[in-house]
Amino acid sequence: FSKVVNQLPAYTSIRYQVYPSNRTRNSFGFGLNLDYTFSPNFQASLSYAYKRARAGDFSIPYTPEHSFFGYFQYSYESTKKEYGLKLRLEQEYISKRYLADYNQDRVPFVLLFNSKITLRLLDLRFYYIIENITDEVYRTRGEFNMSGRTFWFGFSWDFYD
Repeated sequence: FSKVVNQLPAYTSIRYQVYPSNRTRNSFGFGLNLDYTFSPNFQASLSYAYKRARAGDFSIPYTPEHSFFGYFQYSYESTKKEYGLKLRLEQEYISKRYLADYNQDRVPFVLLFNSKITLRLLDLRFYYIIENITDEVYRTRGEFNMSGRTFWFGFSWDFYD
C-alpha cells in the first residue's frame, strides 16, 4: 500500500510503501519520495528505496538493497504557452547486488548521471538525452556489461481532436 505521510508546504510530499512477503521468499522494503518545486521554473525530486529480498539463507539476485534516484530540473514556458524548454540532470545510485543464485556473483554499487533537454514548439517536442554521462561500466544481469554513454534524440507530436 502507499500512504502520504506528511504534506509539507507548497508542492512537497513524502510517500512510503511497504512490500508484502510470501511463504517461499521473504521480502521487506519501503520507499520514500520527496518532490519539491522551488519556483515555477525549478523543480527537484529525490526518491529512495530499501528492499530486503531473501530466499532461505540467500539474497534474491538482481535486487539491490538500496537504490536512490534524484533529479533537478529547470523549465520555462512562454506566457502564451507557444514554446517551452526543459533542462534536467538526473542521478541514480544502485547498491551492491548479486547477479546469480546462491550469492555467487556480487557486483559493486553504481552511480549514474543522465541529462535531458526538451524543446517544445506548440504540440511538437524535440528531445536530446545523454545516459550514463560518466561512461560508468556496470552490469545489471548476467555476464554482459551495460552500454556506456549513450545518446538519444527524437521528437514527439501530440494530436488533439
